[in-house]
This record gives sequence, C-alpha cells and structure tokens, in this order.
Amino acid sequence: MALHDYLEHQDLSGHSPADRVRAIGYRETLVGENIAYGPQSADEVVQGWLDSPGHCENIMDPRFSEMGWPSPLARLHGTGSTGCNCCRPRA
Repeated sequence: MALHDYLEHQDLSGHSPADRVRAIGYRETLVGENIAYGPQSADEVVQGWLDSPGHCENIMDPRFSEMGWPSPLARLHGTGSTGCNCCRPRA
C-alpha cells in the first residue's frame, strides 16, 4: 500500500484484511485491522490508535487473542506506513 500511496482496508486488488490473513495460511474466525500512514515510529502509531475510539476498540476487543505487526515499519519518502491485524484463530 505504501508503494502506491494508498491506504484503505480493501487493497487495490480488492482483497479485504481477512482475505490477506487467509492468504498466508492463517485460519481465523474474526479479523480486525488497524492501519496507519504518517507516523514515524511504532510509539506514534500505537498512540494514534489508542487515541482513536475505533482503533482502540480493535486493540482492546477481548474477542481478539492474537495480533500481527510488520517489522520494521515500512518507510517511503520519509513517511511511515504500517498496520496490524487483530485476529481470533479457529479452534
């Protein structure tokens, strides 16, 4: 997404966060996604999410038991772009 200066939950190919999680072989029952564009550090990203009611809800939702985070933060033209997926695996 950073490569194309595009930040949406549905990617340019039409894939949803759940589609992308499944594509790597993760078997889920629930997926939530937080994405960020602009913060320059992981601390800034997380603080922005915690300050946003919808993003904070994803992080704190007790239905999610796992979280994936890319490392290191993607950087393009001095702007950070990153995301995390909050998931609940299938039993």
